[in-house]
Amino acid sequence: MKKTYFFFLGCNFHNEISRVEQYLPEYISRVNKVYCFEHPQFLKSFSILFRKMTLVEKISPNLTIFHSFGLLPFGRTFCLINRLNHLVNFSLFKLIMGNNTKKPAIIISCTPEIIYILSQLNFKKEIYYYILDEYTSLPYWKNPLQKSQFLALEKKILKVANKIIAVSFVLYKKYSKLHKKVIYFPTPAELSNYLNYPSKTGSNKNIPSDLINISHPIIGFMGALFDWRIDIPLFLKLLKKYPYLSFASIGELKIKDLMFRKIILGQKNFYYLGVKKFEELPQYLSSFDACIIPYTVNSYGKAAYPVKINEYLAMGKPVVTTALPALKYLRDKNLIYWARNDKEFIKFIQDALLEKKDPKVIKARIEEAKKNSWEKRIKEFISIIEND
Repeated sequence: MKKTYFFFLGCNFHNEISRVEQYLPEYISRVNKVYCFEHPQFLKSFSILFRKMTLVEKISPNLTIFHSFGLLPFGRTFCLINRLNHLVNFSLFKLIMGNNTKKPAIIISCTPEIIYILSQLNFKKEIYYYILDEYTSLPYWKNPLQKSQFLALEKKILKVANKIIAVSFVLYKKYSKLHKKVIYFPTPAELSNYLNYPSKTGSNKNIPSDLINISHPIIGFMGALFDWRIDIPLFLKLLKKYPYLSFASIGELKIKDLMFRKIILGQKNFYYLGVKKFEELPQYLSSFDACIIPYTVNSYGKAAYPVKINEYLAMGKPVVTTALPALKYLRDKNLIYWARNDKEFIKFIQDALLEKKDPKVIKARIEEAKKNSWEKRIKEFISIIEND
């Protein structure tokens, strides 16, 4: 029987790099009716006003996105503004969607801000709080006013949620002390492009044009190069320690410290390739000799589960990562290089490049990645939700 799902996102549905907030609604909408309600952002109001974006977007017959906008800025700083933005948008959402918002539904929220509109959901509902990060370590929940608002909202959602879903074991342990039903569910990866990618090593026609003139060995990083996420001092050490290696970065680059930004971009062995389309990524990853995840091991990193690890492994690549607790099990299986400090990280770069291309190791990496693909694990997620 087809069910109705409401997803409350703490971000936009359309991002330059797709995450769980995009993949999960799309997979569930294959057999169920899904409505996504975005976080209301002030700048989005201009996009809607000038018709660069519609208020309601129908992705497919079963998947509808409501592009919430902020009437006023600084919602996550001031709770009254945040409440107003949510209530206005949800009132519009109910007006446009009509009877569709009155049916019994399963609610999955990636943000505790759903509390602002929970009283407006006048139907039988099941609520699942999906925790993707240590939220108060993120830039938009970090200052004292933002953090205070977040903690107050989260305290309320923990009282009404049927279950909590946590993406890392650190988050699982934290929330197990706060709620009686917590599920550990590491975020799956969309691996269809990678697992189906033909290996044509040595074929120039298969090398992206902006990599052709970059000398090997190439150390690759895929994802957002943000200074609150990446260990920037470590990254600089790598660039300076290995001037004969090429470091290529794909994704957004946002480094607020202008000195660090200038130094990194000024390194002759650093190549910023920008944001690429999803279907192009395997072609780039295939050209990398090794991959890195130089996350900072702070409150964010300790709770993070970087999905890119499965994309790297799906292509059989050697990976060097900082000591993220969520990835230690891969070190225990001898599938990655898990560095406890900068000295080890620097050494492991060399070890990864000298690694013999053992077909058994490459196969083991690919098989490990397959275990955590959306295709493999979507049924598990639906079972968590629908078999309460």
